[in-house]
This record gives sequence, C-alpha cells and structure tokens, in this order.
Amino acid sequence: NPQSPLIMVGKQTDAYLELLDWNIPVAVLPMPMMGATSPASLVSTLVLGNCETLGYLCLVQAAARGTPFIYAPVPVVIDPRSGRFTGSAVETGLLGAGVTEMGRHYGLPVQAAGTGTDQYFPSIQAGYEKATNGLLTALSWPDILIEPGHLGCNTALCLEQILIDIEIFRLTKQARRGFVTDEDKWLDDVIEKIGPAGSYLGEKSTREAARGGEWYISRFGMHEDFERWDAAGRPDLLDQAHQMVEEMLANHQPLPFDEAAERELQKIQEGARAA
Repeated sequence: NPQSPLIMVGKQTDAYLELLDWNIPVAVLPMPMMGATSPASLVSTLVLGNCETLGYLCLVQAAARGTPFIYAPVPVVIDPRSGRFTGSAVETGLLGAGVTEMGRHYGLPVQAAGTGTDQYFPSIQAGYEKATNGLLTALSWPDILIEPGHLGCNTALCLEQILIDIEIFRLTKQARRGFVTDEDKWLDDVIEKIGPAGSYLGEKSTREAARGGEWYISRFGMHEDFERWDAAGRPDLLDQAHQMVEEMLANHQPLPFDEAAERELQKIQEGARAA
C-alpha cells in the first residue's frame, strides 16, 4: 500500500532531511490512537507518543546538530463503539495537557492540540466539546495551540468556528491568569473606606480593574438584557460570527513582516542557497 503509515513516515523524514540546512524548526507530530495504534490507557499512549517524538529528535539532531525542534505529538483516542478516531473525547484534552507537561520536562517548545469536535458545523455540541478540551490543554499553556476552526474530527475548517474558538481561548487565558496577588490587588484601604453594605461600583479601583484585565469583558455573543436582545431581532451567535468573517474577508490587510524578521528570512534563504 503506497499510503501505508511507514511509507508516509519515510516520505516525511526525507522532506525533513532535505530542509535541514534551512534551519527551519522541526515540529514532529506522531499520533498514537489509544486502543488502536497504542495501548488502551492514557499513560501508555502518552509514553508511546513521547518515545516516537524523542526518536525523531535523535534522528534530526544526528543529521544536523542544533536544528530547532518543537515537541508536538498529538496522541488521540478512538471511539470504542466504532473504532474510528474521535475528536470530541475529553481524554484528548487530558492528553494535550500531558504533552505540554512532557515537553516542558525536556525544556522544548511545545505544540499541542485539544479543541477538536465530532460535530460538522458550529453548534451546541461543538461548543461544549471544544470548550472542555480546549480548557484542559490551554491551562497547561503550550507555546502553540492548534485546531482552531476545525470540525468533524479535523476533516473540515470553518471560518466562523475560528472566531468562536478564539473566544474560547480568550476565556481560557483569563482562567489561567487565576488569582493575581500583587500588593495593589488586596484593596485593604478600599474595603475599609466602603465598610459594610457599601457599593464598590463607583470606586476608582473598580474602573481600573475593568480596564486592567481583572475580568474578561467579552464583545462576542449576547451579553445584554432580554429586552435589548429581543429588540435587535434575537440575533444568533453564528450570524454574528458570519458577519464578522465577511467583514474581515472584505477589509483585512495582512501585516507586513518587521525589518528584523525580513533580515532573518533573507539570512536563512542565503544560507540554504549556499549549502
């Protein structure tokens, strides 16, 4: 079979080796599937993905020592009812967190997945599956988090879903921020000033907190009272996301690389041509 896993890995290896002199970071993504191509336990699946990644790390470094390397295994699970790969399993989020912790253990930059879904269109199911798995992975804080906008077990890409997933990530980022306990956060003087049964709404510290990230203020979705939502025609989140996508496609101007990035790209290109 020309598309067997071993032949595909061989082709990918050849491609990596051809690009070594370009000093391009190598992100290695073995994908052991718990219960199919890896044993039926989370820890053994994580270990197998780790071993495959480290094996590839040794190969790449033996070919060109110092090649930048990204720890990026994507261990997943099957649906035991059918044997097919599932993007929605909460275990995938746990594995994404495990990948991040393992990469940190080796001192390597990490790429992790964890916002998959089985659903083929933006929906309640896609929302709760992506939010649950995305939270588990992102709280471990990989350097790169992949899969925004993916639907149907990563077989489809939806621009509206990208915006929804960005909102999920922003919420997760705020959750990861946790309790900031800097000296200016205790507000002892404000508590003493207001006293029992008082209101803090008009305090300067409240305004500063609203603008300083103490809570995340979303501009995506519905956050008004019922009357305003009803008067606006009861807009749907997906309608808002679609409108935002249309506006972006019509008006977006890609940002140029800064001068330092341009110089670095030029240096890489010249080095590869010389080699």
